Amino acid sequence: MKKAKRSTKKGFTLIELIVVIAILGILAAVLLPKFSGFTDDARKKSGMSEAKNMYTIFSTEYAQKGSYPANKTAAEALLPSGLKSKLNTFDGTEAKLFTYKDGKVEISVSGDGTLTVKS
Repeated sequence: MKKAKRSTKKGFTLIELIVVIAILGILAAVLLPKFSGFTDDARKKSGMSEAKNMYTIFSTEYAQKGSYPANKTAAEALLPSGLKSKLNTFDGTEAKLFTYKDGKVEISVSGDGTLTVKS
């Protein structure tokens, strides 16, 4: 008498695949907003670093000449090319020296070096 052959197919059932996909979907929904917050935070920190560099340049000018640049054009002339486009406004006063803007990040800098992040 011949023995019946048993099926040796191995694999996942449809239910197992659906459960795995559901778990991956839940993990993605929980983790993606957290990771997008990291990029926003990195942009702000990068902006603050660049704004501090700009402040240092303008403070050096003030220390050497006794005054800040007269206007935005004069201020841009002091900056390296990578920072020129990020100088949004330049008031040249102690209360509000300049504003830095790069995309969504806007930072106001006073004459005493205080940084205020607006976005």
